[in-house]
Amino acid sequence: RRGRAAAGFVGAKMSVLHGAVIGAALANKGVAMRPYIVQSDSAQPGHEREPSELQAVVSEPHAAALMQMLSTTTTDGTGRRAFKKWPTDLAHIGVAGKTGSLSGRGKPWRHYSWFVGAAPAARPEIGFAVLAVNGKRGRAKAADIARDAMALWFADRKVRDDDSELASTK
Repeated sequence: RRGRAAAGFVGAKMSVLHGAVIGAALANKGVAMRPYIVQSDSAQPGHEREPSELQAVVSEPHAAALMQMLSTTTTDGTGRRAFKKWPTDLAHIGVAGKTGSLSGRGKPWRHYSWFVGAAPAARPEIGFAVLAVNGKRGRAKAADIARDAMALWFADRKVRDDDSELASTK
């Protein structure tokens, strides 16, 4: 069943939140954390939460290896077109991710595209998941939406991720 879910077969059930937990677990060296909803990117006075571990889902070396493999999605793989439009001032930040798509057969017809991942690739700080649902005339792609969201996230942050750690393991 897990293989079917990973391959995107019709009938597989996975929420966007589950995808974000997976991306965040990779960013957190293989440890899945208990998710919670925030209203904005702020400290939310009075609503502080202590991080809470759910469980280790993969070993730290496996998480690092997955991050390395998934970083090629945005440079040479199925997400490369989206990340060609990555802002030049963020070019030093690598993004690791997995694309996916599935077309529904019901009425109304829908096309679903996914992008799940973490960034910066060499020193992850954030995990994410995007699901874009389009009708026959829709053109939004999850990788494009993820790129734009990550560009906003990193726009005002001082982040160094020249992928030197990734390059040294190749």
